[in-house]
Amino acid sequence: MKFSEKFNHLKYLEVDEGILRGLKPVPCTMCQKPTVFIDICAEAPFCSDECMRDFYIQMWEGPSEI
Repeated sequence: MKFSEKFNHLKYLEVDEGILRGLKPVPCTMCQKPTVFIDICAEAPFCSDECMRDFYIQMWEGPSEI
């Protein structure tokens, strides 16, 4: 789910489920789409649950081999 939908109630610098809302859009760590949401644990911007999940899978399992 896109964080812009899931956390649309958050105001600047509010936190919910470990996600902080920033002010200025920056590229998502995984897909590069603009986002204002930052995962506190990874200290990285993410635009959706899917991008954040993929990041943690790569971090814990390593890059997939083709």
